[in-house]
Amino acid sequence: MKTAGIIAEYNPFHTGHAYQLKRLRELGAERIVVVMSGNAVQRGDFAVAEKRARAKAAVLNGADLVLGLPAPWSSAGANRFAVGGVRLLDSLGCVDTLCFGSESGDVEAIKAAAAGENDEKYPGLLKEGLELSMTFAAARERALENLRPEASAVLRSPNDILGVEYVKALNALGSSIVPYAVKRQGAGHDRPAEGGFSSGAEIREKLFAGEFPEEYLSSAEILKEEIEAGRAPVSLKNIERAALCALRRLSPEDIAKAPDISEGIENRIYSAVRSSVTLEELYDGAKTKRYTHARIRRVVLHSFLGLTRELSAGLPPYIQPLALNGRGREILREARNAAELPVVMRFSDVQGLSPEARQVFAAECALEDMFTMAMPKPDICGLEQAGNVILL
Repeated sequence: MKTAGIIAEYNPFHTGHAYQLKRLRELGAERIVVVMSGNAVQRGDFAVAEKRARAKAAVLNGADLVLGLPAPWSSAGANRFAVGGVRLLDSLGCVDTLCFGSESGDVEAIKAAAAGENDEKYPGLLKEGLELSMTFAAARERALENLRPEASAVLRSPNDILGVEYVKALNALGSSIVPYAVKRQGAGHDRPAEGGFSSGAEIREKLFAGEFPEEYLSSAEILKEEIEAGRAPVSLKNIERAALCALRRLSPEDIAKAPDISEGIENRIYSAVRSSVTLEELYDGAKTKRYTHARIRRVVLHSFLGLTRELSAGLPPYIQPLALNGRGREILREARNAAELPVVMRFSDVQGLSPEARQVFAAECALEDMFTMAMPKPDICGLEQAGNVILL
């Protein structure tokens, strides 16, 4: 394990994340690269703090280089989130190990589950479960129990499920990167604080309640500075009425352009938009047994931001460093010679990108402009174009 890679949200950066970085150093990682979600995250919301502030906290706590994962992948479901992150790590040409938090810590079971989902019998078994009106998660576990019963238990834990997606992405891309599971410590996903660790969900809840749980944050002064400057905490709910107004202007055909749409769910979301006066009412009104709350939230966010299926269909088209130290500079020097993707250090680099890559960057700029309006103290447009890499 010379150069380890991590795919994360750091929403916000907390003691559990710092533990993982420290653990990788103990395991022998000489350099650590993180692919981190930008300002839109998997739960179908804005990140609680701006991406460069979160990246800075990561470098101060052991990461060497933090790369931004663009919105079409950072705000996607587990499969596309994993594929996007793995693609960026693999494209550097120097990452040898992908490390991820895991409830089980059993990478062999995770690899077996990934193999089961690639079995030719898996689609048919999954379809059987869905036709029995099971949720996707239940149908998925049922199918795997038939194929790899020894591995099906990993589909009951959120980080293990994401680990399965990482392994599938590595296999699909033909990557030589080796997966490594780091057993999680303390509080689980969306669980109460435990053993000096707290989940991101509980920390965010406290932040929006006006509390500052410093004991569970690493480099807490960075987040405190963001809060004092009026730049955090951020949420789509901060611009709820504006978001609902924008959504009310969309037709079912407009909503159908978003990723993750199938089975006519756009009509249900359209109806829920027109009968809701809060985002929570919208989510609850559109939710079905097949479409989870999280998936509805993502479709709503994508529709609001104008992120389309076409924009999200491919792979991240460029590498965008957010923060780095001396070892991170060394990695980037290597990457400029060996990387499969162009490196965007400043706005002028965007001009040399392909038309498709410039479309992705334009979506990031539009996201930043909406994100800054959702800050407690709204800011102007154009901050993505003016953003600089943080050198530490």
